[in-house]
Amino acid sequence: MTFRLLEETHINAWQTAIEHTDLTPGPIGGPEYVATSKTADGNVYVLRTDDLIIPLLKQKARHIGFLTTDLYTGVRYNSLFSILPSTNKILSALYELPPRCDINLQIPEELYLQFKETFAACHFYPREKYTYYKIQLPPDYDQWFSRPQVCRKAIRKAEHSGITVKIGEKELLQDFYKTYSASFRRWHKQGLAKQSSAVTRFEKALNTTGQHCRVAIAYHNGYPAAGLIFCLYHSSAAFLWAGLDYDYQDKRPSNLVHAEAIRYLIGQGVKDCNMGSNLGRKPLTQFKLSFAPDIRSSVVLFRHRFKRIKRLFVQLGFDGK
Repeated sequence: MTFRLLEETHINAWQTAIEHTDLTPGPIGGPEYVATSKTADGNVYVLRTDDLIIPLLKQKARHIGFLTTDLYTGVRYNSLFSILPSTNKILSALYELPPRCDINLQIPEELYLQFKETFAACHFYPREKYTYYKIQLPPDYDQWFSRPQVCRKAIRKAEHSGITVKIGEKELLQDFYKTYSASFRRWHKQGLAKQSSAVTRFEKALNTTGQHCRVAIAYHNGYPAAGLIFCLYHSSAAFLWAGLDYDYQDKRPSNLVHAEAIRYLIGQGVKDCNMGSNLGRKPLTQFKLSFAPDIRSSVVLFRHRFKRIKRLFVQLGFDGK
């Protein structure tokens, strides 16, 4: 086992591991998303063995007002945990995580239930549960499009409104950022977001992941109305970031840009696509459900730095966080 700062070689190793396993973990848990945020710069560590890679974001946590400790957060929605064949391997990996700190691990609920006793033996206990959405992709686009849950009306409306979609790479990034910035301004006014990501974050994702990231833009009369950045591997993909100029919302460009991304993924032989969570927003839930995903659950497991204090506070009826 090694535990060290994230390097380019780790990203390559993560991608190689994803490409060479039949049970593919979702890319949203990997360096494409985790390591590109502003807070992650110089603060992402990697726990690595021959068949396990866990990226962990290092931050600070405070307990009962005055006790501080390191906090490591990692593994979102899917992970290379899912390809480990035995309880012993997961157990040894958990024991190798940094001691004397808090650790959050977010993993699929089915994986937690399978190894519940193993996680408990390493003092990892469930803290929260999140819903996320994963589309199982058939071999043919029309098979997906004909599913009863797919909102075909919105997709066709975009086509009839003159929306067209281009899929590329870095050459479309500036147009994507226009749609992202328009979305952020709306979120900010609604109190749903405080700080936007700089375009350098998306540049970093495109630069560090080689041929794995794509940009899709929905245009109306040449103007970018909606955008999407997604990454794909040989059998798995994930929608990472999206943007929408709300002036064009009535033309449903977001529906078409996601549908065309799905068409592209099916053409590449991808078997499933992770759409991420709903962020607690009902409109986002409705939008994601319109693409006929499976509804999955992920569990946040927490290992407390001060285990004895934690137990004492729980016994006294306090949270102890």
